[in-house]
Amino acid sequence: MRTRNIITGVTAVIGGVYAVSQLGTGMFGIISGVNVAVIITIAGLFIGKRLDWKEEEEMGFKVEDERTQLIDGKASKVGFKFGNYVWLALIYYDFTAERYMPWPKFNSQEMLLFGLLFNLGIYFASMLYYRKQV
Repeated sequence: MRTRNIITGVTAVIGGVYAVSQLGTGMFGIISGVNVAVIITIAGLFIGKRLDWKEEEEMGFKVEDERTQLIDGKASKVGFKFGNYVWLALIYYDFTAERYMPWPKFNSQEMLLFGLLFNLGIYFASMLYYRKQV
């Protein structure tokens, strides 16, 4: 494991804990803390990947091969399709809870955070699945 990934993980945990300490330990605070940690992790991994690509490009290697493009395309397709179903389910749940059922309602921030986290989770799960399959 690279030192850069360890530093990214530690920074993500610290950012998530800081967000929870500032926003409270309620549902919104915890989801926001997880969201901050996920965003920091994704940004760190993205920057690290870009640095690796630049290094490989300078050494003369091809940055992305056909297999990687195929995996990314399939994972993006699955993430987009099932992510839309998650968003629709959240919207219909909120509509039903407001109009017909005595269920607890989401406020808009919670619904956005749930949807984004599920969407990212579906994408990364499908990415891991297709890496093993292809």
